[in-house]
Amino acid sequence: MTQEDRDQIVVIVMEVLIAMGIRVGPRTVSERLAERRALRGRQGEPGPRGDRGLTGEKGDAGERGPKGDQGFKGDSGLQGDKGDPGPKGDKGDPGPKGDKGDTGPKGDKGDPGPKGDKGDTGPKGDKGDTGPKGDKGDQGPPGPTGESLRLHCSSGPPLLPFSTFGVDGSIVLFAPLAVPEVCSVAGVAQDWTLEGINQTPVQVTIDVLRAPTGGGLPSSTGVKLVVPAGANNATSSAKFSVLRGDRLYGFSSQAWQHNGLTLKGRIIP
Repeated sequence: MTQEDRDQIVVIVMEVLIAMGIRVGPRTVSERLAERRALRGRQGEPGPRGDRGLTGEKGDAGERGPKGDQGFKGDSGLQGDKGDPGPKGDKGDPGPKGDKGDTGPKGDKGDPGPKGDKGDTGPKGDKGDTGPKGDKGDQGPPGPTGESLRLHCSSGPPLLPFSTFGVDGSIVLFAPLAVPEVCSVAGVAQDWTLEGINQTPVQVTIDVLRAPTGGGLPSSTGVKLVVPAGANNATSSAKFSVLRGDRLYGFSSQAWQHNGLTLKGRIIP
């Protein structure tokens, strides 16, 4: 600080004291100020402006002022870009059960489902009452036409072991000499039944033999009628195919005093 600055401060202080009416010693402040001014020379011209001083330290923040009046609402800003979706939140608790809705219209019938497995057989029910007798039915159509077959032995000579018989009642030991039954249609020979008058004391087997038309020796057909000891009849359900003109014979395995014997069958075309 220069001397001039100090003098200026003194003058300012004295002027303040004069304004306040304060005396300093035996003289008034104004007298002292006049004396001081007399001692000072004429005030010189203001000097050039000095450089700006350094900025002082920031003062303490003042107290917060009262809240100002609300300003006018500004215009809406532009809509920002859509943000990325946030993470999925936890599943909320189920809400209360709503009231039952009205019944909807009936839907179309669905396709039938796959067939289920067969169920277990149920318990057997009680036997029902016998129903009334029905009316007699209409007569059925006639059965298939066929040819009846018949081989027989007369009441004279007995059957011998390995003997053959045909349709004339005779018994021979050489099969080709017997008179055969000749098939007039082709088909299946079946339904064989044999019966004699007397019972046989031993088991006797009667075979049906077949020979082709035009010649050849007879051979077994697989039809065997077994007559047990003490019996006089037998049947067989065996079948074999025949052609028109085939020849058929009966062949005995044992002796039998039959007193008359018949073997019958039929051909179903």
